Amino acid sequence: MIPAEVIEEIRTRVNPIAVIGRRVELRKSGSSFSASCPFHADRTPSFRVYPDSKRFKCFGCGARGDAFEFLQRFEGKDFRTVALELAAEVGVIIPDGTPAASPSAGPGHQGLERACEAALAHWVQNLWGPSGAEARRYLASRGIEETTAREFRLGWAPRDWHDLQASLAAFSTEELTQAGLLCTSKNGEGPFDRFRGRLLFPYAQLDRRVIGFAGRLVAAGPGQAEPKYMNGPDTPIFRKGRLLFGLLEAQAAIRATRRALLVEGYVDAVAAHQAGVREVVAAGGTALGEQQLALLQRCGCEEVVLLLDGDAAGVEAPARLAPALLRSGLAARVARLSAGADPDTFIRAHGAHGLAGLLDAAKPLTEWLLERAISGRAPATGLRGLSVEQKLLIVRDLRTFVSAMRPGLPRALFEQRIARRLELYIIALRAELARTATATRQEPGHA
Repeated sequence: MIPAEVIEEIRTRVNPIAVIGRRVELRKSGSSFSASCPFHADRTPSFRVYPDSKRFKCFGCGARGDAFEFLQRFEGKDFRTVALELAAEVGVIIPDGTPAASPSAGPGHQGLERACEAALAHWVQNLWGPSGAEARRYLASRGIEETTAREFRLGWAPRDWHDLQASLAAFSTEELTQAGLLCTSKNGEGPFDRFRGRLLFPYAQLDRRVIGFAGRLVAAGPGQAEPKYMNGPDTPIFRKGRLLFGLLEAQAAIRATRRALLVEGYVDAVAAHQAGVREVVAAGGTALGEQQLALLQRCGCEEVVLLLDGDAAGVEAPARLAPALLRSGLAARVARLSAGADPDTFIRAHGAHGLAGLLDAAKPLTEWLLERAISGRAPATGLRGLSVEQKLLIVRDLRTFVSAMRPGLPRALFEQRIARRLELYIIALRAELARTATATRQEPGHA
């Protein structure tokens, strides 16, 4: 059992407006917040949340309680699971020796999951405690508000080789290492904390289970050159290439808007969410796999808008991501940032209104690919005056993307668009695409 005083501390720290507001659309109504009740067919906003008492009540069906009861009813979870999740969110450490913190309870990988949850709770507590002042200054410099940081459960790992290891003494060294929380040096020294001097971004499943982390360097060691971003290693419960940061916080908005905004960086995702674009997720780089796209589709996503950095890698990234996007059947658009800009700096300079305008102006991915191919082969003259040879090269540049599209109407529409743009007969275009595809398969290494 989790001690009663710990439960009371969690209850005191929890902001019910933030917890319930991530799952139900709340509107300010006097000293309380109102919404349509999620527990019955509510035609009028009979659901109320009261910040002062930290409780909710529905005047239609009679549902009432605090954040614990709300999550139990809304997500169908038991009390202990809800308590663990809320403890991690508000930075309350579950005392050693209780079932909630013991790595020995439960078969399989549950011990690794508990280690990650305990690590997150420790790092959240660090961020909002005395040792987190430097990290809080960094967040302020990036325009990230406390409410947003708490919603994403950001944490802080101080520059201490054994801070986390000492805090999680109830877990074995082997288990903490398997969870990706500890590591050893190349010469065998260790184990020691993997994340040091970093702001921590948790990767969570849609049921809020934290299974891995990424860290952004804030405080480098003296005379040490360290990477700005560090991802946790693949573990039995964590595969970065199969997850998207921020999907937990974005899933409700994705279902409502039917779209997802894809950014590279973790701070970019947090900043866009804070600016009101809540359907945002981060890939943690410029790679995107089919499993990540499948996650978006399971959340009701029908369209992906790419908002990648304005550096060289970000400019070319849509072409690398295109095959997977086209195979998935998702619609996609490309939003363009100026050279050197990223979503975070753009939002700070132009605000939510500017971001909305940028997204509205995003170009369809197929159109972006077509224009990229034309400008790549005829940078000076554009379409006017294209030679036969240039048109053939453009078609060959596009064949990978055409073949990635699903057969039938999607591929036929793309082919028609290419034919019209290049002033080609559709039959001749399809014959050339088929010919070059056959020639490619017959090349050495494609057999």
